[in-house]
Amino acid sequence: MKKVLQGREKKKKDEQRKEEEARRARIEEGKQQRAQMGEARRKEEAQRKEAEHHATGKQRQSDRLCLQEEEAAWSRLGNLHQPAVLNLADLPKLSTAAIRARMEDTTNTKKQVFKELYRRWHPDKFMPKYAAFIAEDEREAIQEAVTKTFRCLKRYSDKLEEA
Repeated sequence: MKKVLQGREKKKKDEQRKEEEARRARIEEGKQQRAQMGEARRKEEAQRKEAEHHATGKQRQSDRLCLQEEEAAWSRLGNLHQPAVLNLADLPKLSTAAIRARMEDTTNTKKQVFKELYRRWHPDKFMPKYAAFIAEDEREAIQEAVTKTFRCLKRYSDKLEEA
C-alpha cells in the first residue's frame, strides 16, 4: 500500500511539474510575442515619425510656396500705375499655408504676423489705397471679398489664440 501511495504522489508531482513547465513555457512564449509586438510597434512608430518628418518638410515647402505666390500678388498690387485696372481675380489669395509660413519665420511673432495681415486686408485701409485701380463694375465684389477675408483672418487669429 505504501508503494501505491508513493506511486500516486510521484505521479501527482510529475503532473504538477509538467503543468508548471507548461505554464512557464506559455509565460516565456507570451514574453517573446510581446517583445516581437513591441519591436514591430517601435518599427511602425519610427516609420510613422519618418513619414511625418518627410510630410512636414513637404508641407513647409508647400507653405513657403504659397507665401511666395501671395507676396508676388501683393508686389503686383504695389506696382500698379494708372490706368491699370484691378479685378477680383487679381486679389492675392490668403491661405492658412502662407500664414503658417509667416509664423515659422523666427523674426516675426504671431502678433506681428497678424498685425501686418490686418493692415493689408482691413477694408478701411485696402479700399482707399487701391480704389483708383478697381474696375467700377467689380468695386462691390472686391469690397465684399476684402471684408470677408479680413473677418476670416480675424477668426483664424482668435482660434490660434485659444489653442
